[in-house]
Amino acid sequence: MINKTTLIFGIFIVSFISCNKCQDCTHSYELIGNVTIQELDAIANIAGFNSYDDFYNSLDSINALNKEYCDNELSEKQDYTLEEDLDQNGTNDIRYYFNCK
Repeated sequence: MINKTTLIFGIFIVSFISCNKCQDCTHSYELIGNVTIQELDAIANIAGFNSYDDFYNSLDSINALNKEYCDNELSEKQDYTLEEDLDQNGTNDIRYYFNCK
């Protein structure tokens, strides 16, 4: 009986230790500067999209980033941020980041 209890306890410990911390993450953006969503939508319209959001979500390179991340890779994605100055006025206008849940 003790061997069965020890075995079950051992399996529980091993499965608990090997459990990965994972979350589904999507690459996202937010406007943080002077550029408005209307301006970005107008640019997307010229390219044949209804909105900047439609354009952004149509990019295969962005869609490839939208997946489950675990452990160190998850931590890197949660810490990731990139800001860009779209209108070249010295103030960052858009921030890219990962939204993980």
